[in-house]
Amino acid sequence: MPPEENLEAAAHSETTIALSMEQYDEHMEGMDEAAKQVRNRPLLVRAYALNDPNAPTAGNIKTLHFVRHGQGFHNLMADLAKEAGRTWVRHSKTPENPYYMSEILDAPLTDKGRHQALSLQPSVRAMQDQPELVIFSPNCRALQTGSLVFEHLQGKVP
Repeated sequence: MPPEENLEAAAHSETTIALSMEQYDEHMEGMDEAAKQVRNRPLLVRAYALNDPNAPTAGNIKTLHFVRHGQGFHNLMADLAKEAGRTWVRHSKTPENPYYMSEILDAPLTDKGRHQALSLQPSVRAMQDQPELVIFSPNCRALQTGSLVFEHLQGKVP
């Protein structure tokens, strides 16, 4: 098929464009007013340590917990490389850098990493206010860590 015909086949008809503009106008109706309101009421985030006596105790307060993944296979490979005397430039995509080995781009947890995650379970279970929402990175090691740490919440919270 000549390139001109490809362009014609890919082009939108006048009817499609008109319908898109109508739907856009419907979608955007009231958005200017909403944007003005948001600008007048900016989101304010204040962070406090859990044991901070100055932290507020009432109002629209959410507690956010960050959990780092347990030891991943990539961490183990880096530790072994350091012990063997290897050096590399941090964040470099070179063969010397064990973090960029193609075999472990989405590294799973090691046995030690699974034990690290499991050791956090009692602390999470003992929290007075249980999480309302749990979010994981899509990386294998983060999913494994989260599944172990928050096992008791599976099926109960999004």
